Amino acid sequence: MSAHMGESLDLRKLASAFRITPRHLSRLFARQCGRPPRVVLKDLRLQEGERLLLAEPCLAVEEVAWRVGMEPSHFTTYFKARYGGSPREYRKVWGSLCTSK
Repeated sequence: MSAHMGESLDLRKLASAFRITPRHLSRLFARQCGRPPRVVLKDLRLQEGERLLLAEPCLAVEEVAWRVGMEPSHFTTYFKARYGGSPREYRKVWGSLCTSK
């Protein structure tokens, strides 16, 4: 999942590759990992987004969102819920300044 998080991951296509239903794949995944695939993917995307925010201070928040495979508005909403502030606020507190401008 980590290697393909920036892509559109479709549970139906993945399930058909294994010749099982999407629901069955989701159940098997949750049984093995403890959480549904959509939750795991969202968490991976947020973790990578956090890493990019700090590692690349000149990268716009919108670009970070697209790189991790999320709509910018959804990324900001989920990021706030998880980290307690917007991506921009988080970067101001924990990141370094963009020096290329």
